[in-house]
Amino acid sequence: MSLFAARQRRTIDAEFTRTFSKSYAGPSELNSITAELAEMDLAKGALDKELESRMAYIGSLKALDFYLSIDTAKKTFIMKSGNEIVRETSVQIAPAFGKGAFAVSGKKFSGAEFTIFLSNGRVIQSPSVKNGPPMGAKPGSFIVPKADLQAIWDQITPETRVYVF
Repeated sequence: MSLFAARQRRTIDAEFTRTFSKSYAGPSELNSITAELAEMDLAKGALDKELESRMAYIGSLKALDFYLSIDTAKKTFIMKSGNEIVRETSVQIAPAFGKGAFAVSGKKFSGAEFTIFLSNGRVIQSPSVKNGPPMGAKPGSFIVPKADLQAIWDQITPETRVYVF
């Protein structure tokens, strides 16, 4: 491990420890996130972005609000209320997705397709045909089963945060 990577690792460990000591998240979650970051082979800019999105996610654990998280490594879409998982499902991730913390800028239901618009110009949407991508899916879209989006549809508001890491 290079000196630069070792220094970054210590910085990440210290930041996570400080944040978790103030949140509802436990040591097992801290260990899991730290281990995942340690295994990633990222350049400094990418590591900074990864750390930023995970820190925003950790900060949300303190709140009791409804929020969404997309784990791009595990390809999971998780709907949470505070620290409780409301629903968890698989997600298809189109190329050119962006990591970070985003607000919901709108939502639309048309026919058989649910679409959630994010502040970074990306969308979370249901497939419009069985097991296929939505018609006109944008690069960077997140495709979630229709039943899962339908189940949480009424909870999605402009205050809903989405964390992609």
